[in-house]
Amino acid sequence: AAQLKAAGFTADQLKSAGFSAQDLRAAGFTADQLKDAGFSPVDLKAAGYNASQLRDMGFTPAQLQDAGFS
Repeated sequence: AAQLKAAGFTADQLKSAGFSAQDLRAAGFTADQLKDAGFSPVDLKAAGYNASQLRDMGFTPAQLQDAGFS
């Protein structure tokens, strides 16, 4: 994914191609870029983001609870 990012592909394009939030985070995309690409709080949690980070990105407490945060 990092090579594709360097080639100019967006997070949205790579998500559509089947890359996970974890793949794209490792490739250097920001949390906001992943959110804008349509990744859910569940996806972002699996990519290693914590509840505080997701809350700062604008997810609601209900969304965080649905993602498995308590």
